[in-house]
Amino acid sequence: MIIPPAACNVLTGSLPGAALWFLCIDSVRRSVRVTIRRRSSVGVVPKIASTVPLLNDDVWRLKKISKDGVFHEALRGAGIFSVQDFLRFYYKDEPALHKILIKATELVWTTIVEHAKKCDPGRELYSFVVEGNNVMLFFNSVYQIVGATFGDNYTPFSDLDDTGKVS
Repeated sequence: MIIPPAACNVLTGSLPGAALWFLCIDSVRRSVRVTIRRRSSVGVVPKIASTVPLLNDDVWRLKKISKDGVFHEALRGAGIFSVQDFLRFYYKDEPALHKILIKATELVWTTIVEHAKKCDPGRELYSFVVEGNNVMLFFNSVYQIVGATFGDNYTPFSDLDDTGKVS
């Protein structure tokens, strides 16, 4: 703690956010304002969902999933610990993930999934070659299909027509 000199007249006060300040006026009428910030919860991770989740965030950081709550426990039991795990499971087998969160209403399910999809998957890509068809599929880091090559022609997934997506 900073202690003002004894020769000062001291005015104290507080600011929003638990900041403490004092004003020291010395004999020459020069004033100095010192602000001391205190944290009420140093080292404690807040139990709120982040605005945009990161891949390595704990799954409880998603909206509608509270830490150590019913959904968090169910996801942990299925081996889903991070947002990346959640999205990978979602893109591989959405019905199975929905079954894990069976107690979620349709609105809650949609909120959780839409919040998770806001996550930036990064630039990492995986490829899968379809034998005999001269086709290579590309997936991002959460196993969402992003494109395909047919022969030597690359096509983004969003540009494929329904027949290309099925075949």
